[in-house]
Amino acid sequence: SAVQGYLEYLRISQGGGSAQSAWADSYDITATLRLLRLLVKYGKDMQHIFAEQLQLTPTRPWRSIVPQLFARLGHSEPRVRELVRALITRIGAEMPHAIIYPTVVGHMEVESGGGGAQSKELRGILESLRQTRAELVTDVERVISELARCTILKEDELASVLQEITQSISGGLRMMREEVLRVRDNATLSEPDRLRILKEKYDAITKPANLALEPVKKLFMSCADCDHDRTFVATYRQPFFDALKAFREPDVYHADAAWEPMKVLMRSLNRQLRRTSLSLRSLSPFLSGLRSTDIPMPGVAVEEESDQKRVTVHAFQGHMELLLTKTKPKKITVVGSDGQEYTYLLKGREDLHLDERMMQLLTIVNTFMRQDRASHARDLSARHYAVIPVGPRSGLIQWAQGTIPLFGVYKAWQSRQQAAAEGSKDVQSMRPSDMFYEKIMPALKEYGITKATSRKEWPHEVLRKVYTQ
Repeated sequence: SAVQGYLEYLRISQGGGSAQSAWADSYDITATLRLLRLLVKYGKDMQHIFAEQLQLTPTRPWRSIVPQLFARLGHSEPRVRELVRALITRIGAEMPHAIIYPTVVGHMEVESGGGGAQSKELRGILESLRQTRAELVTDVERVISELARCTILKEDELASVLQEITQSISGGLRMMREEVLRVRDNATLSEPDRLRILKEKYDAITKPANLALEPVKKLFMSCADCDHDRTFVATYRQPFFDALKAFREPDVYHADAAWEPMKVLMRSLNRQLRRTSLSLRSLSPFLSGLRSTDIPMPGVAVEEESDQKRVTVHAFQGHMELLLTKTKPKKITVVGSDGQEYTYLLKGREDLHLDERMMQLLTIVNTFMRQDRASHARDLSARHYAVIPVGPRSGLIQWAQGTIPLFGVYKAWQSRQQAAAEGSKDVQSMRPSDMFYEKIMPALKEYGITKATSRKEWPHEVLRKVYTQ
């Protein structure tokens, strides 16, 4: 059968040792991907063949498609999940560094999400690794947890929540001001009735904001794990709870000013968020203290398990650079066992699993391009970088040295265009997002749509019109 033919090819192709040509690598990728497709589609009907043959197949060719194997651990057919788990376990037995990150991160994700079809399989793979490399598993689990914690700092989270509430509550407080004028001028109402009506109206308007503020309390009540968090709690705990009390117990005749203490807190937070670097020791004493570990360097390909060829984490540099963009990513540098420095962007609020798969696709494309004579002669390849998820919405992105942001190119072009048109170089260029909102809001107003309306409900024809402008 095709299954037996592909498996026999993989067995024969590995007989010449570890060194392989680009031709052999591309054929191996083709064979493993087709075998995985057959397993996914017909695994239930052909389980006896797969169960017997996958135990004998060499693991080296399968390392190139490890992300695809992990993706199939959620297959609806239990037997298919078991066969995939057994294959990943074999890869881990021969080369634990090749699967340690997706295993640990995947297990943390499904456990925090309440389990699922993948939970049992990932737990089994993790336990197999723990039996042979317990210290490695423990170290990687701790590193992943620390990186995930450093991704979104407490002040980042607080500022983000307060900013969202400010945008949503402003319209309601304007309505409250109008309601105060209406009720105050109503001579038929007694003072207790006025207070009761205004209180009920205020509670109704601010209910969504109060619900959003409730989880924020946990930022100040959870245990502070580092000096940075302890300083945050000491600095902002009392101002936050004072502002929360002022918001929840306002003078109803001046309720439109109830959010002002929170705005004062936000201004203080914004000054804090303008910092461009932080001491890693203050954020994570654990990461700062790591030395000469066996933890594999994230995103560095491992061809052999020998200590001479593996690059592991020797230490983290002492400072973390903060980028002043919307998601507040952090730039970190890790020193490898080979003496080289590896720089990453620690990014949150985004699911990087798709980015990881796209980079793996480019890696596979490069393998096929190397075996194509015309492409090889022209030295064609797709530039890519490593992406390593460390959580459902966070991960490490390999820093691309010698590059500049695309917005920087756009901004320089925009400044030249405006200066040429107006004959002056002292022109403030607008961000693309500001230009977009400057045009979209009047267009939406024509349709009777306000800024508070969800973007999912914005008419497509309006969006197309604005984008073409």
